[in-house]
Amino acid sequence: MAHHQESPHFARMGRVYDFIQDHLAEELSIGRLADVAILSPWHFQRVFQEFSGESAAAFVRRIRIERAANLLMMKKNSTVDAVAAECGFGSAELLSRHFQKRFHLSPSQWRAATPDMRRRTIRQVFPTNDGLEGISVQDEERYNRYLEEHPLQGTISDLRLERRSQRRVIYTRHFQGYDRGIAAAWERLRHWALPRGLVDDQTVTIGMGLDNPWITAPNRCRFLCCYSVKEFPDVGDGIGTRTIPEGLFAVVDYEGHQDGLSGVYRELYSVLLPRAQLEALEDVDYLEYRSEQPTPPTSEEYHCRLALRVRSL
Repeated sequence: MAHHQESPHFARMGRVYDFIQDHLAEELSIGRLADVAILSPWHFQRVFQEFSGESAAAFVRRIRIERAANLLMMKKNSTVDAVAAECGFGSAELLSRHFQKRFHLSPSQWRAATPDMRRRTIRQVFPTNDGLEGISVQDEERYNRYLEEHPLQGTISDLRLERRSQRRVIYTRHFQGYDRGIAAAWERLRHWALPRGLVDDQTVTIGMGLDNPWITAPNRCRFLCCYSVKEFPDVGDGIGTRTIPEGLFAVVDYEGHQDGLSGVYRELYSVLLPRAQLEALEDVDYLEYRSEQPTPPTSEEYHCRLALRVRSL
C-alpha cells in the first residue's frame, strides 16, 4: 500500500479501513463505504484504488477470505457456517466457493490439514489470486521466510491469564508488512504524540497485527502502531483511535530475536492455548513493549509481551 500522508483523502481512507475492520460481518457495499469516506461512489472507488493498489470490492473480499482462513485454524469448535457469518459471507456455500478459488481447498479441508499441508498449499497458490500477480521477487522471498519453521530463538514465559479492563489507544497505520518500514510508522506516532504530552511513564506501547503472515502476502500485512491514552484526544494527520475490549487475556512474555516471534505464535496457538483449554476470541494480537520506551526496539532483539483475548472451552 502506497503512503499518501499529504493527500487530503488520507483521513477519509483511514476511516474506511477502520470501518471495514470493525464491520466485516456486515454488508459492505460501495455505497456504504463511500458514505463513510464522504465521497461519491465513483470518486471513492478511484481514491481507494489509488491508496490500496486494489479495488474496494477486492480488498473486502480478500480480507474476508483471509480472516476465514485464520479463524478456521483458531476456532476449532466453530462451524463453517459460523465462520462464514463472522467474516461477512452470506452462507457456508458462498465462503466455500471463494475459499476454494483462493486456496484450492474447501474450508473443512483447510481446517483438517496439518500445518505442513497448509504451507505447501499456500506456496502452490501464491501469488496467483486476488490481484497479487504483480508481487515482487523480494516479497515472494519474504513470504517464503514467513512460512519457515523458525525456532523460538529466545525465552518464552509460562502462560498466565489476566482479566483486563478496556484500554484506549491512539495509533497510526502501517500496511506494508511486519518487517519493512515499520520504524517510520512508529516515528510518525511518536512525533505526533510527544508534543501533545501523550507519552509518559504510564504509556503502554502496543503493536496490533491484523493479518496472519502465513496467509496474507507480506506487502499487504496490516499493523497498527499504538500508544495507550487515558482519554481520547482530538486526532488528525493520519492518527486514529481505538478501544481494546475488556476481557480475559492469555499473556506470555518473550525475550529474544525478532525471527523467533513466529515460534512464539506457534507455541501459543498450537500448544499453550489447547493445553489450557482456551480459544482465541479474535484474530488480532497485541504485542506490548516495555512502557518506558516511547517506541519499540529498532534492533532485532525483542523484549515484549504477547496478549490475546480468549475464552474457556
